[in-house]
Amino acid sequence: MIEKYLLPEPDGLPTRPSQDYVLYKLKALSTYLKIAITAVGKKWPEIFYIDLQAGPGKNDVGNSVVLGSPLIALTTEKHPTQFRFNELDPELKNALDQRISASPLKDRVKSYQADVNEVIIQICDEIRERDRLARVNRQPSVLNIAFLDPEGLELHWVTVEQLASMNRMDLIINFSTQGIIRNIGAGNFEVVNRFFGTDQWREIDKPGSSPVARRRVLIDFYRQRLEKFGYHIKIDPELGGDEIAISNSKNSQIYSLIFASKHPIADKFWKEATKNVKQPRLLGF
Repeated sequence: MIEKYLLPEPDGLPTRPSQDYVLYKLKALSTYLKIAITAVGKKWPEIFYIDLQAGPGKNDVGNSVVLGSPLIALTTEKHPTQFRFNELDPELKNALDQRISASPLKDRVKSYQADVNEVIIQICDEIRERDRLARVNRQPSVLNIAFLDPEGLELHWVTVEQLASMNRMDLIINFSTQGIIRNIGAGNFEVVNRFFGTDQWREIDKPGSSPVARRRVLIDFYRQRLEKFGYHIKIDPELGGDEIAISNSKNSQIYSLIFASKHPIADKFWKEATKNVKQPRLLGF
């Protein structure tokens, strides 16, 4: 079965059951990596790909098996130079490690099994040291791409801050609009506070407004909090930021895929990557 470990086929190892809307997210990631690394790979000798909740590496979608985010990064033609994967579930991590073992890039991978909000310190310390050595040797700093794909609100703002404080860190974030609204409705305000890193979201959240308007202000609030780290945040007053809004079969929004970079050229790459992978857009998203 090892010959199938890196292919979108069953290989006898665990997979992650997923709904078909996961395909939009995975295609956006795949296309962005291809465009961005092709364009800037020669300028940046070191490109880190960080996947903090990587899963087993493959997803079950209906009757099909598709590559998950870590294997997409490992198998894309123009690929990063270093990979940092984390998966807390031991069974899923073991499956991911077995699949990684079939990759010619396996020696460039570090795989962790830890809480997402704890492992980030170790990863960021390594990147800081790489950046320090780059400055000493008068080389470009490390280019980093972080794919942050939590199932709910378990990704704390302090973790995003750690990543955002890096010199060059592109962020692709699964923003669980459904999870936020659900936790607010259940009175789990501390959970939401940890996600936003503040309780100031309560000043702008309007539970009585339309679902579209309510989600729009929460997404924009999150994006604007990245500005202090030097992120290039552009929010259209009518359409909002340039994220992908993913909805289920009942047209209820599940999450938005947010992109943030400190360089406008990366925004151009993201726009190009997502041009053909978006679901029909709802007004305000």
